[in-house]
Amino acid sequence: MQELGNLETSRLVDLLAQHTADYTKMMSEGTTEEEYAKCKLIIKALQAEIESRKTNTTGSETNITPLPDFS
Repeated sequence: MQELGNLETSRLVDLLAQHTADYTKMMSEGTTEEEYAKCKLIIKALQAEIESRKTNTTGSETNITPLPDFS
């Protein structure tokens, strides 16, 4: 799976919106604990990467957050 640090910020925001919508749907319609946990981990990873870019003023790309491995 692609590392979050290699994606543009706009793509990260799009993914966050998509996974948040999925999470909301899961909460209203129900899902397995595993799927719920995966979605929650992805949302947290996306949020962390977006936040790190907001606070990282050096422009360094060395702090790359990988997506959780679900294989």
